[in-house]
Amino acid sequence: DATELDEMTRFNEAIDESQTMSIFWYDALLESTQEALREARDQLLEKADALTRVNDAMSRLWRTRDRDEGLEVILDSAIALLGADMGNLQLFDDGVLKIVAQRGFGQDFLDAFGEVTADSPSVCSRALRAGRQVVVEDVETDAEYAPLLSAARAAGYRGVQSTPLVCRDGKPLGVISTHFRKP
Repeated sequence: DATELDEMTRFNEAIDESQTMSIFWYDALLESTQEALREARDQLLEKADALTRVNDAMSRLWRTRDRDEGLEVILDSAIALLGADMGNLQLFDDGVLKIVAQRGFGQDFLDAFGEVTADSPSVCSRALRAGRQVVVEDVETDAEYAPLLSAARAAGYRGVQSTPLVCRDGKPLGVISTHFRKP
């Protein structure tokens, strides 16, 4: 009968539409899952690369013959690991941070930051006081950094991170800082 045929046709059309929607959602879910897997794979590859670089640095450090060479290996490794443009390593002695290794800076920077007190507004002094890493993505927008802005501009960096180096007993040894031309 015609009514049954119409109902069967509508039913078949509804099933076709439902299958089409299911395929659409399945494809969308599959694409989303594949993208998440690609991102996870890329992150794992980045972490594996970073671990390889750390292992290489540790091997180079193990082969160093004196403290200064070791400090330079540590600094070079930090710059490479973070993709920084320049950096310095300071040791803490008598309330003063003194640069003992640096890469990428001129004499003006060394004159300004070669020795800084623990109460300086510099990022390295802030990290030392806080006992933890301090990151300033853009020195141009960091109010605390304002007194040192001309030195940063002359040296050619906008971003800086400083990480304190501490002894096992928690006493500060120094600070390692990496600098970035772009924020």
